[in-house]
Amino acid sequence: MTKRLREASIEIMNQDWLKTGMNELAIKISGEKSIRDRTAEVITFLAHYLDAQIGMVYVIENSDKLRFTAAFAYSGEEQIPDTIAIGEGLIGQVAKERKKLTFFSSDHSLPWVNIGPDKVKPHHFIISPIIYEGQILGVLELGSFQAFDDLKQHFIDLSLENISVAITTARSREKVQELLVKTQDQARELAMQKEELGQINQELEEQTKALKLSEESLQHQQEELRVINEELEERTKALELQRDDTRRKNEALERAQLEIRQKAEALEIASRYKSEFLATMSHELRTPLNSILVLSELLATNKKGIMTSEEVEFANVIHSSGKDLLDLINDILDLSKVEAGKVEIDVEQINLEEIESFIIRTFSPLTNNKGISLTTNLEANLPESIETDPQRLFQIVKNLMSNAIKFTEKGGVSMRIFRPDNTIHFNQPELTVENTIGIEVSDTGIGIPEEKVKVIFDAFHQADGTISRKFGGTGLGLTISRSLSRMLGGEIHVDSKVEEGSTFILFIPIKFQKTAKPAEKPQEIKTPVKSKEITERPVKDFFDASSISVSPPHEIEQSISVSSFLTDTIFENKKILIVDDDMRNVYVLSKILEERKVNILIGRNGREGIDKVKKNPDLNLVLMDIMMPEIDGYTAIREIRADKRFSQLPIIALTAKAMKGDREKCIEAGANDYLSKPVNTEKLLNLLRVWLQK
Repeated sequence: MTKRLREASIEIMNQDWLKTGMNELAIKISGEKSIRDRTAEVITFLAHYLDAQIGMVYVIENSDKLRFTAAFAYSGEEQIPDTIAIGEGLIGQVAKERKKLTFFSSDHSLPWVNIGPDKVKPHHFIISPIIYEGQILGVLELGSFQAFDDLKQHFIDLSLENISVAITTARSREKVQELLVKTQDQARELAMQKEELGQINQELEEQTKALKLSEESLQHQQEELRVINEELEERTKALELQRDDTRRKNEALERAQLEIRQKAEALEIASRYKSEFLATMSHELRTPLNSILVLSELLATNKKGIMTSEEVEFANVIHSSGKDLLDLINDILDLSKVEAGKVEIDVEQINLEEIESFIIRTFSPLTNNKGISLTTNLEANLPESIETDPQRLFQIVKNLMSNAIKFTEKGGVSMRIFRPDNTIHFNQPELTVENTIGIEVSDTGIGIPEEKVKVIFDAFHQADGTISRKFGGTGLGLTISRSLSRMLGGEIHVDSKVEEGSTFILFIPIKFQKTAKPAEKPQEIKTPVKSKEITERPVKDFFDASSISVSPPHEIEQSISVSSFLTDTIFENKKILIVDDDMRNVYVLSKILEERKVNILIGRNGREGIDKVKKNPDLNLVLMDIMMPEIDGYTAIREIRADKRFSQLPIIALTAKAMKGDREKCIEAGANDYLSKPVNTEKLLNLLRVWLQK
C-alpha cells in the first residue's frame, strides 16, 4: 500500500509539475510582444524551469535560413552566428529533419557558463524543432550540467506547441490589430487563471504532504485534480476556437487587401488614361492655336501697311486671346501634373534679393499701367539665401502677385519677406519659427468673403463664380500654388476682409527637407532679345530669361556673331524642309520663312519627309513635327540619322503635345533642338539663326 501510494504521489507530482509548467509557460507567452521578446521569455522560462544553464532560439526567416532571436546565459565572449542556413550544423539539420536531437559532448569549443568565480561548460544538450501546422518555425537549444530526463523532455515536447502558437501569433500581430481588445481580455483571464492555479498548487502541496497520513485525503486531492484538468481542457478548446477565429479573420483581411490592390491598379490605369487624354487634348488645342498666334502676330506687324489701325488692333486682340487660351491649357496641364505627383523638385540656393528683384521687374509695368502702387520690403534678421526650387517658388509668388494686382483697382500691392514669430500656428509639423520664412503679398482690393476663403484653393473655384463676375480666370492658380507650396514643405495662410483687401502669406522652410537628387539638365542657350535692344546691351546679355535647351551642347560654338542677330541675311537662299501633316502649321511656318527669302520644301508626313531629305542632300535644316500618323517624328528622325550623309544635318523637333519627357525623347531620337507649339516667332527665328550659321 505504501509503495503504491508513493508511486501515485510521484505520478501526481510529475503531472502537477508538467501542468504547472505548461500553465506558467502559457502565462509567459501571453500579450503583444515582438518575436525577439517572446523567444527571450520562452528560453529564459525553459532554462529556469528545466534547470538548464544555457540556451538559445533561432526563428525561421525567408523559408531558407534561421535567424538568432534570443539566448540565455551566454557569455559575452561567445560569438553567436546571426543566421544559420537550413541543414547547416546541428541546429540547421534539426530544422531540416524536424526531429528532436539530444547529445552529450565534451568539446572544448562549446560555450562557457559564467557562474561567478569560475567558468564551466555544460555537456548535455537538447535541440528541438518548433513546428506549427506542419511548418517549421524555428529551433530551440538547451544545455545543462545534468542529463535531460524523460520528464523534462516530455515537458519540452508539450511546450513546443504553445511556443509555436506564440511565435505565429507574434508574426500575425500586425494583421490582427482589431483583435487587440479580445487579446487583452484573454490576458486578464490568463492572469486570473494564474492566481487560481497558484491557489491550486498550494493546495496540492498540502495534499501531497498529507498523503502519508490519509488515503482519503489523497483521493480527495485526486478528485480536485480531475476537476482542474477538465477546466484546463475546456479552456484549451476555447483557445483553439479563438485561434480558428483569428485564422478566419486573417483570411478576410487578405481578401480585403487584395481588393484594395485591385482598386489601386484600376485607379492607376484611370490616371494613366487621364494623362494621355490631357496630352492628346494639348496637341489638338495647340495645333490650331499655333496658327492663330503666329498669323495674328504677323498681321499685327502690318509690314505692308495695308491694314487700318482698327484691323491691327483686331489682330492684337486675337493674339492676346490666343495667349490667354495657351495660359489656360498650361494651367490645366500643371494641375494634372501636380495631382499625378509628376512634378519634380530641383533644389537650389536662391538669394532673397532675387525674389524682390523678380517682383519689381515683372510686376512694375502692370501696376504702373493700372495706376496702383507696388512696394517691397525685406525685413532684418533674414538669411541671405534659402534652399528650395526657384522655379516653383517664383510660380507661386507670380500667382499670388497676379491675383493681387487683378483684384485691386485703387491703393496698391505690397510684398514683404519676414521671419515668423510664435503667434503663427503652422499646419505642417515640420515648420517652426526657427526654420521658416514668410513671403507676404497684400493688396487693397475687393477682398474675399469669409465663407469663400475655404473654397478658393479648390480647383475651378473662385470667390465670385457667377457668369456676371467682373474678374476673369479659371480658378486654378491658387489650387496649383497650394499644391506646389506643400511639395516645397510649406503652406499658405489667408486673411481677407471684403472691400478692405487680402493678405496671402507663403511660409516655406529655409532649407528644403526632402533630399532629392536633381535631374541632370543639358546645357542651355538662351534666346536673344529683340533687335532694337541689341545696340544697348553687351553680347553676353543677348539672351533673356526664356531659354531654349540645345543638345548636344558641345556642338554649339561658344561665341555667336552679333551681326547674325542684327540682320536676316543669314536666311537668304537657305533651303529648309518643313515636315508636318497639318497644312495650317505648314502655311504659318512657310509665311514666316518666305518673308526672309528661304527656299521651302514641304513633307506632308514622316515618310514623305524622309524621301525629301534623301533627294535633297543640300538641305540646310529640317523642321520636324513629332505627332504624325503612320510614321511619327521620332521614327523619321532616327531613319534620317541612320544615313551617314545627314549625321550633321540640323533637325529641330516641333510638337504640340508638350508633355513631360518630350524634349528628352526628341534629343534621344537624334534631334538637335526642340520647340513646343504654339511656336513663338522670335524664338523660332533666333533658334534658326543659331543652327544656320554653323
